[in-house]
Parts: sequence; structure tokens; C-alpha cells
Amino acid sequence: MSHKAILSLLVILVVAAVSSVPATASGTYFRPSGAQQITGPDALGKGRYLVGLQVDMTDFDKVRMVGGLGRPWGTGGVHHKTFSLYGEYGLTDLSSIYLRVPYVHNTAGVPAAAGAAFDDDTGLGDSQIGYNHLLMENRERGTSLTSTVELTVPLRSYDTTKLTAPGDNSTDLYLRLQWRNRVTEQSKLFYSVGGGYKARLGTAADQWIYDAEVGGAITPQLSVSTYIASLNDTGGVGLGGPGFTGDFARLKKTLAAWGFRTNFALGRDSNILGELYWAHAIRYQSQAPIDYYGLKVTGRY
Repeated sequence: MSHKAILSLLVILVVAAVSSVPATASGTYFRPSGAQQITGPDALGKGRYLVGLQVDMTDFDKVRMVGGLGRPWGTGGVHHKTFSLYGEYGLTDLSSIYLRVPYVHNTAGVPAAAGAAFDDDTGLGDSQIGYNHLLMENRERGTSLTSTVELTVPLRSYDTTKLTAPGDNSTDLYLRLQWRNRVTEQSKLFYSVGGGYKARLGTAADQWIYDAEVGGAITPQLSVSTYIASLNDTGGVGLGGPGFTGDFARLKKTLAAWGFRTNFALGRDSNILGELYWAHAIRYQSQAPIDYYGLKVTGRY
């Protein structure tokens, strides 16, 4: 299949997904961006592609009331599980396009009889299509600057009065820059900083997202790192405060998460790549501390 045919197919999928739901639908729960970096175009190459499976999970057992006052609202344990098919294609040596299609299974420990907010939710989630471009790279010094444009589109509509909803009911456009560098030219240590802005078309507020990561390569096939990621809504209301009507998508969310991840290849010349991560919220508003963990395995061809 030619490059134009692949690109045309991806565009058709996006248009079909957008036209199949109301314009105010979609959205996606935040996941620490330091743990979800898409393989950069500098690691892919023209005409090469990645295909694989990604599993992500988050957990929380209470929701924090406005201003942190009063007893938190216990949820009995809310668990979000997402299973995603992922594909990325190198358009040139400097750019790539990717597509992610998720299936979710979200549950709450409190019986549904306690209220609609605790109903389980299973089915297709939010799909992402994006474009990476390597703006600058110095291989000798190990520096690079990558830009990403990502569109999030729902594959069905969601009830945002449910804590188990897969998204926040807002189509998202995410713009991001990431700088990556080795500590020294000879060092196996590296660091990266990134940030971006997410514009949202539904009731959910726009967001600023930042992250930083420090790690090292243990072997050519294995690296480990620690990272911190932060999200800040530009607006929204407090849970239980004035303006809150039961729509969790309208909550103001402020979150910082800290965690670890490891990237690995199965063998010296293997095309099978993996990523394993874990993170925990260390600062939050509206939601109690959340655990994030997941695994991504892809084949590079």
C-alpha cells in the first residue's frame, strides 16, 4: 500500500468517527504523559511501521469535595481498564502518523443501585490520530526536538454523570513539544522535558500538560527512568460547589503524578519493543490519589 493510500485511509477513519457522533462528544482521562510517549519519528524511519497492543489501567477509591472540605465521597474503588490497538507509520525520516483505537471496561465497587454514577461502562473509548515531526536532531550529542499534533475523537457517546465514563465528552486537539537530551555526549543518562495545550470542544475545560523525565540506558535493549507529569485545567467547577450539576466532565482537575517506566527490546536485533510503567498522583483536585500502570508491546517492521 502506498504512502498516499495509508494517509487517505487514516483521514477517512477520522472523518467517519467525527461524523458518527455529536460534535460535543468525546474526551479522554488524563494519563501521565511521561509514560505514554509515542515512539518518535527518529526511531521509526520512512516506510517503516509499528503495530501493537497497549493495556492501561487506573484506580481511585474516593472523590475529593470542593476545597478539600468534608469527608471525601467514597466510590468503593473505581477501576478503568483500556485495551488499545496501536499503529504508527513513518511518512518520512522526520515524520510519522499514528492511530490508536481503544476498548474500555470500567467498573465501580459501589453497586449501581447506589446511583447512576457507579454504573459500569464497557465498549469502545476515544480514538486518537496524531502526527509526529522531528524538528531538530543532533545524533552525536543525543539531542532532539519533536512536535506532536493529536486529535481525540469518540467512537460512541458517553454519560459524563458516571465515574466510569471513558471520557469527558469533548473532542480534543492536543499540541505538544518535547526536548530530549543526553547528559553528556558520552553518557548513557538522558533527560527530557515536554509540554502542550489541549483544546476541548465539550463542557470540559482546556488543559495545560507538562512532564519531565530522567533516566538511563542499562543496555542497548533496556532503559529505565523516573518522571513527573502535571495537568492543569483552565477552568471548571468544584465537586459539590456552586455550578456542579452532577456532570463530572465540568470538574476542575489539577493533577501531578510521579512514577517509573522501563523500555525494552526482546533481543539484540529484535523488532519487538515494550514499555512498562507505573505512576501515582501526588497532587490532585476533585479526584483522590490515582494509580496508573500499563504495558505496551509493539512490533517494528
